[in-house]
Amino acid sequence: MPSLCENYFCKDMTDATASDFISLCGKIKTLAPDRKKHSTLGKKNIKASTQTSWLNLEKPNDKLSEKHVAKRNEPPQTVSVEEWVKDWVASPSQKTESGKCAFCKFPGHGAADCYYLNISNRPNGWKPRRALWCYQP
Repeated sequence: MPSLCENYFCKDMTDATASDFISLCGKIKTLAPDRKKHSTLGKKNIKASTQTSWLNLEKPNDKLSEKHVAKRNEPPQTVSVEEWVKDWVASPSQKTESGKCAFCKFPGHGAADCYYLNISNRPNGWKPRRALWCYQP
């Protein structure tokens, strides 16, 4: 199929002028009778996607607060937080086979002395890791 350029004004684009280009644009418009319908749909889609993007950017914290991310060793909803901590502290398996805390998997202590479970053992300025559940009374 010949190109629009070959059909309407020149065989080689190197000899086209600005007026040839404008003429070609006019002829293209006549070849696309449904152009308004298509261009309107395209604009609506672009506008809708832009609005959605802006809505997502304006309220990032709302989306985060709606979605709960489970943390490692988080108590199930059927067990109270206090009961969960009491069970871990009284557990017969305080450490793993490699000598690490059974709760947090860090070396040097057992579950009864773990900062994540025992508030009185926490040093000033200590901050828990986000991925691991921490007792907050």
